[in-house]
Amino acid sequence: MPGQWRFQSTSAEKRRVFSDSKTTLHSAFKKEGVEMYFLGDIPRLGAKRYPNRKALIMGNNSLTYSQLNILVNRLTYGLLSLGVSPGDRVALIAEDCLEYAIINYAVAKCGAILVPMNFRYKKAEMVYVVNNSEPCVIFYGPQFISLIDEAKAAFDTTIRLVAI
Repeated sequence: MPGQWRFQSTSAEKRRVFSDSKTTLHSAFKKEGVEMYFLGDIPRLGAKRYPNRKALIMGNNSLTYSQLNILVNRLTYGLLSLGVSPGDRVALIAEDCLEYAIINYAVAKCGAILVPMNFRYKKAEMVYVVNNSEPCVIFYGPQFISLIDEAKAAFDTTIRLVAI
């Protein structure tokens, strides 16, 4: 199936590679010429292998792996310029959209931790999650502008708000 990540090897090769107790999944993929360390590598590897294949499709909108990789890299650099560093938390509240995946990959590429928030949250629930997870950035969809405006006064720390 296009877009899925598979171990590009025969069953016998898989058994041989994984039967060695010192072999990890990472080292097995590395032997196959794939250097994948974390979730943020998926767009890069997809762009390298399948630059013109569709990576994301939502309704009439779609992105190729190459386009996805470019957008993820731009957002990653943007997050780094905002001071997001490994271990920081980045919250996201949005309904289904292509940007959700882009943000997910960019946050992973920064080494930060994504805090997905339920789009059904009310003010009190959002304040609780934000104050307990302490994100340095919150991405929010256009339908959540009023919720963010209501809730931001109750946040314990200053948080950068980014509209999608």
